[in-house]
Amino acid sequence: MFLCIPQIFAQANLTVVYKNGTEESFYVNESGKLYFDNASIFIVENEINTTDINLSDIRKVLVSTPVGIEDMENSTNNNTYYFYPNPVQDFINIKCSKQEKLQITIFSINGNILFKGDYLPESTIDLSFLKTGLYFIKINEQTFKLSKL
Repeated sequence: MFLCIPQIFAQANLTVVYKNGTEESFYVNESGKLYFDNASIFIVENEINTTDINLSDIRKVLVSTPVGIEDMENSTNNNTYYFYPNPVQDFINIKCSKQEKLQITIFSINGNILFKGDYLPESTIDLSFLKTGLYFIKINEQTFKLSKL
């Protein structure tokens, strides 16, 4: 399986902690991406810098996460998605500037789909089943980072 997490917005720093105790830091800008397959994570910091890391070498991945509302304007349809709180404890609120159905998918850091559903533009979703950690939430075609406390 090969998964692309396109355009992770508002992401600044990514730190990979290796099993041998060393750390490596990355800055992923607006054009950056993360890719996963069964054996590797691919970190595209920008159009120039790409790093391929074997998943078996990684102890953990840390991502700086701002507290508050994540928003992003989709230039293809001038739509803005909001979700809060982030980090989330049990329930997350999702809003959309346009009245359109929202397809919500939550991925683990390894790219596994953990949750999928269709929702109205202003919805509250129970995420209490998720363990503490970092996830990715895809709202229609836009992907964001999500932290669970």
